[in-house]
Amino acid sequence: MPHKTWRDNPRIRSTLRSAGYAAAVTSLSFVAALLGSLYQEHIKSAFPFVLGHGPIDPIAIGFWILAVVATIGFWTAQAERNRSREEAEARLIARTEQLERLIQTLPPTEFLEAFADVVVKCQRACTDLEKDESARKGRAALHQVGRFVLFGIANLVRLFEGSPRGTVYAANIMIFRPMTSLSPTELEALKDRLRFTQPDTDLKKLRGVLDLRIELSTSTEDLGDAGPNQDSKLAPLALPVPVAYKTEDGTRWRVLPGAPLAFCLGEASGYTDTKQLSDWCRTDADFAPSVAAAIEAYFAGAAGTNIRSFVSLPLTAQGTPEPPAILNIHSSRPRLLSERESGKQLWPLLEPFREMLLDVVELVKLQES
Repeated sequence: MPHKTWRDNPRIRSTLRSAGYAAAVTSLSFVAALLGSLYQEHIKSAFPFVLGHGPIDPIAIGFWILAVVATIGFWTAQAERNRSREEAEARLIARTEQLERLIQTLPPTEFLEAFADVVVKCQRACTDLEKDESARKGRAALHQVGRFVLFGIANLVRLFEGSPRGTVYAANIMIFRPMTSLSPTELEALKDRLRFTQPDTDLKKLRGVLDLRIELSTSTEDLGDAGPNQDSKLAPLALPVPVAYKTEDGTRWRVLPGAPLAFCLGEASGYTDTKQLSDWCRTDADFAPSVAAAIEAYFAGAAGTNIRSFVSLPLTAQGTPEPPAILNIHSSRPRLLSERESGKQLWPLLEPFREMLLDVVELVKLQES
């Protein structure tokens, strides 16, 4: 934080810019000039023009005091005006740059029309599911509706970014499972799909895991005749959620960006380039070298080949202290929604879809209980 001086005091700055202060400085200058005109001989024959043996004349002293005070007053007023002008210019430049970024992140013309169409179709699919009791109890129908909503989200993000043809967008759901809720059998099965943990990690000491549901995943290249299919590139995966997500000194992370960090912070989290994620683990996180190597291998392999950048959003339910699930969105090109304004514009628009997905998640959990 920069050091503040008396000139940073708002009251002082306001005074220096006021008309009264300008009038006072002008008056002092006028009085000093008047004294200099009327008592020119007194001033010339006194200190400092006559050094050493010159008399100390009260009129001369008064003239010099007024002259110096008027000069300082004029300088401070002028300096404050220059400072205010520079600050105004800086604010204008910042607002212009912000407007430029905002214009650059505005969605394409066809986005809003597509958004309205996708919302209506997804809402209709969810409404039909609620009305059909047999479908609510059938996992296949429930998963199909979930993928339909996820497919709509992936396509809307693609349209929002105006990505070129061939760019793959995908969306999936990870459900949070507290470690206290897992049976010994489930805990054993979890070890086969839990990724990015140190070999000696005591799973029982974790806060929980985020469990990827392959059946609740899809991508823009996995549209089948009967609707969106599950993401063909994904493999079973669970991510650890530690109790403490930073080291004791607060300088290094103990939780991965994306779904785990979105869960811990309760807000969006992502990474703009997965090719650099392993480097981040080595420099900014408190992970063993084996974890960074595993992350590097994952995104270089088949399961992570289409995941060049990603962002995760917590699906927060009212009345719950923690989100029951996380929505993941990823792209085959880097810098997904990397502009801050992009997220600010898009997240509120996704709220209806988050509500739909929460309903699907609750039904899935109800079936499994």
